[in-house]
Amino acid sequence: MADAIWYYSRGDEQLGPVTAAQLRQLAAGGEISATDLVWKDGMEDWASASKIEGLFASTPPSQTAPISADPLPITPAVPSPVSSRVKKPMGALNVAALLSYSNYVTYPLVFAGLLFVLLARGCDTLGVRGVARAKARAKLAEDQFADIYQSRRQSTEDAIKKEDDAGKKADLREDLSKLNKEESEERSKLTKGDWRNLRIASRDEQAHNAIQGYWRQAFFLLGELMLAIGLLGVGFTSEGPQRWICFIMLLIIMMTIFGGRLSVGLG
Repeated sequence: MADAIWYYSRGDEQLGPVTAAQLRQLAAGGEISATDLVWKDGMEDWASASKIEGLFASTPPSQTAPISADPLPITPAVPSPVSSRVKKPMGALNVAALLSYSNYVTYPLVFAGLLFVLLARGCDTLGVRGVARAKARAKLAEDQFADIYQSRRQSTEDAIKKEDDAGKKADLREDLSKLNKEESEERSKLTKGDWRNLRIASRDEQAHNAIQGYWRQAFFLLGELMLAIGLLGVGFTSEGPQRWICFIMLLIIMMTIFGGRLSVGLG
């Protein structure tokens, strides 16, 4: 069995790495005291050397048995207050534990990014619908006005065709002339009044939508960035189909961002 890799400290100084056999030799030679701290991969925290079984021989160094190369057995150690001053070696960091903690960041990022994207696109759709609604109101007012007078005009024209009396026909033609004059005057009045206000409202709605579209696009890009970072983290910390789904979604996001810019540039 390969030797375990140990680290030991004296005060605030961290030394090592050494093998289990070398650690015993240091303890036997007095270079490690019972109050010094030792640590190896797999231990939760640094422990006093006195708490490690087999580290200090009960007989003088000249009479000790041959040192085994097997890893030293350890007993559960209560973290020493002094151990807070000594850091574990960087090479011994538990990468899996760090990745598991990253899930507390990546999953909320995915959720928040998706929410930003949906809100931005939803608000963008509402803005377009708002502009279309304002234009439709202006057009509807004019169309309804035209339909009313067209109906009245058609009714009068039909009456003229059916009337045989010349006098009554003349009266109906006079009514038709008055109707056309009334329509012209009313149209002129509405063009300067209500219809003008509706057109201004439609124009302003279109301008406001263009202004707000800048911020909606900014939120959309921010959401895509958050979603991409979250998916990247989830992809690297997960396995199996979940990993590949995350990477496929990342590819789709990249195609959406850079593909849209490419099409704009070519246009």
